[in-house]
Amino acid sequence: SGVHLALTAGVMAAAFVTSSIRTPDMREAAGKGYQELYYQQYGHFREMAKLFYSSNLSTDSYFWEARRLLGDDPNMTTPREAFIRAVAGQPPQGYERVVLERGHAPLAFVNDVREMEQRRVQRAEIAKQMLSDPALASATIPVPGPDMKVERKPVLGDGEFEWGVVVTTSARPEGVPLSAAAAKLLTLIDGRRTIGEVISALVEGVAPEHAAGLAQAAFGVLRILYVDGIIEEFEVAGAPAAR
Repeated sequence: SGVHLALTAGVMAAAFVTSSIRTPDMREAAGKGYQELYYQQYGHFREMAKLFYSSNLSTDSYFWEARRLLGDDPNMTTPREAFIRAVAGQPPQGYERVVLERGHAPLAFVNDVREMEQRRVQRAEIAKQMLSDPALASATIPVPGPDMKVERKPVLGDGEFEWGVVVTTSARPEGVPLSAAAAKLLTLIDGRRTIGEVISALVEGVAPEHAAGLAQAAFGVLRILYVDGIIEEFEVAGAPAAR
């Protein structure tokens, strides 16, 4: 994992240098983007290292060290929650998951990861039910989180930083890169428009032969955004909100 961090940092540093040379006006923004990405990767590595070494302590000291490192506060701190989100979203072969499986992680941490994974499964099922029924979807209002922002920021592209659009929340402060269509979709989600109205506005002016494909892709984006918590809830008129 240390090698992974070093390689990732090297790739990002090279991208920053390339961006600065090719696009001097972007040097400052690219530097900020590099710093944010590096801190994100380092933060995940730090949490993983703390977890790994705490899982190899002697029995006598394990309990107190685990409390010191991981705490017993049910409200997770931002670095820890970010790391749990990263681990919960990792496939079984992901390097974070491999580290967890090699040691005996504190039960509280394992439970938090499982809870996060279960929450994602539940939200995926809700999204499937909501979005697979055309009549239900047309009456459903996607409600964004109160701190959601769609911003123009430098993102890591093919060997260099380039301007892109990202969505940020308190849970995902590093931002999630968006395609142009996904960015437009999010700007249309205001907590008042239904999914039907959002899709109609999204495909307005699009050639008929492309509109159906764009609408279908939009449903996939809505599902991902809801599972990730960027869309906080689906609200159906006259029914309790699905969170």
